[in-house]
Amino acid sequence: MSKEKILEAAREEFAEYGFSGARVDRIAEKAKINKAMLFYYFSSKENLYKSVLKEAAEKLMSQIKSIVTPELKARTFLEKMPEIYIRYFSRNREIVKILGRELMNEDNYYKLIITELLENEERKTPHLIKKLIDRWINNGEIVETDQFNLLMNIISLSVFSFMGKQIAEAVLGIKVKEDKAFFDKRIKSVSNLLKRGMLK
Repeated sequence: MSKEKILEAAREEFAEYGFSGARVDRIAEKAKINKAMLFYYFSSKENLYKSVLKEAAEKLMSQIKSIVTPELKARTFLEKMPEIYIRYFSRNREIVKILGRELMNEDNYYKLIITELLENEERKTPHLIKKLIDRWINNGEIVETDQFNLLMNIISLSVFSFMGKQIAEAVLGIKVKEDKAFFDKRIKSVSNLLKRGMLK
């Protein structure tokens, strides 16, 4: 379908050139459609960019929502969250590049889109996550009592698996192949580190 082809081409374009450097002509050419069709679906480059970010956020949030239940244990949360982030971004490398630029800005589209998506679901998932973390703290299951830092540790260790890889390679003077074994090992390492540092 044309809309999916446009989004796929747009992900590649925005990943390579950023929002300001991306060109609608190139996106239309990659999608093998005329520019009028692109504007029919998205009306502007800005709306197309927001649609790319929204699609990425919806897919990631859907996976997070699938594990967040009232019965969720802290140990499982610290195992599953890094796996969700690392697996998702390993399959969506263009999104890593787009977010790398996007998240450098304090007032960014991605933050607004996440907020909007959460408001549309009446913030059920965030409320449940907060409730769960409070329960884990009160039950003495975790040592980290700051909800913000708990989530920041999970997200940063997971997402920096992609942004920090080249730095680690340069320091150690090695080249690490990005394959299933690499991501399996990274998930295990991040999860183990979080559990050792967070669980009582």
